[in-house]
Amino acid sequence: MYQAILTAAANETIFAIYFFVCCVLCKISKEFAIAKLIFTQQLTRFTDAPEVETTATVLRAGLEAAFDLNPLLRGYVLDEQGHLRKHVVIFVDGVRVRDHERVMLDVPLSSNSTVHILQALSGG
Repeated sequence: MYQAILTAAANETIFAIYFFVCCVLCKISKEFAIAKLIFTQQLTRFTDAPEVETTATVLRAGLEAAFDLNPLLRGYVLDEQGHLRKHVVIFVDGVRVRDHERVMLDVPLSSNSTVHILQALSGG
């Protein structure tokens, strides 16, 4: 009888350890998920705009990582209210950031997302 109790306890312990390891590995993989922000050459004419790799999960946090590297970049990308400037266009994984997303910039970034930030061309 004691052996059955010990065997059950051992199985529960093994399961608990397995569950813990899975949770840790899942957390580690999320922490190292990398999104890449790429600024086009139009912006690099005015200020340094390096390619940025970030673990951010939303667009605004990814942009903040770029602004941490070069604070001057913020003025070219965001207006005084922190909204995306109307002459700036952003694509996340090939999909343009929609008008209603330009204010909050809460577009989710997944692991291995690619974000392109460029100045829209206008004129005639």
